[in-house]
Amino acid sequence: MTRLVMDITARKTYELPDYEGHPDGDILLEQLLEKHCTCSSACRHPHVQKPGERHVGNMMQIDDATYAKRRTEILKEMWRDYPDMGEEDILVSARNTYVEDASACFNRHSRPKMGCIDYRDDKKRIGSPTKNRMLAELAPVYLCDFCPVKTWVTTEIRHSRGMYK
Repeated sequence: MTRLVMDITARKTYELPDYEGHPDGDILLEQLLEKHCTCSSACRHPHVQKPGERHVGNMMQIDDATYAKRRTEILKEMWRDYPDMGEEDILVSARNTYVEDASACFNRHSRPKMGCIDYRDDKKRIGSPTKNRMLAELAPVYLCDFCPVKTWVTTEIRHSRGMYK
């Protein structure tokens, strides 16, 4: 399942992977809301009332196969009540933020083929366990979990366990 977070204030759509568990443990959603959907003093959206205020939005889940096949149609339907959003705006606004950030990091490291110098380093952790006590008790989520290097690391771990013959 893919979760679509519709930030009505900023007129953006964010794609997140599915999450099953207690809402307080949804690190990816919480970080997305904190980083992208809360107004700062530099916020220039016409629908914003004051800094620090959370943006208005909706979230929905959709089957991955359906979303892959009908992405454009689904995004247009989500935004149909907002006439200021043209078709091109709708398609450009849809982002998978964590995948994009991981790809940028992958490119900064010269697209490594075998491992990465800061794979799962603390600075790549999503969410701050010191800020949120519940995060300290959960399995950590790293930006690296969205990076192509994870495939290589997973394969190496499976090889060491004898899972490939």
